[in-house]
Amino acid sequence: EGVGSELHIFHHSCALKKDEGPCKAIKDRFYFDIDTGRCEPFEYGGCQGNANNFETLQECEE
Repeated sequence: EGVGSELHIFHHSCALKKDEGPCKAIKDRFYFDIDTGRCEPFEYGGCQGNANNFETLQECEE
């Protein structure tokens, strides 16, 4: 009846924006894109950044 809705529960770190960090290393990582609801690849600089930073796609999707 009426409009259906979906409830998505995720860790708060997944709501953070992608942050490559200020360093210049190139490390292939994944982040959760809250707008698309998917894990996406990005290049991490190797320092700082935030918790929305996963070494593997599997870790990101957990």
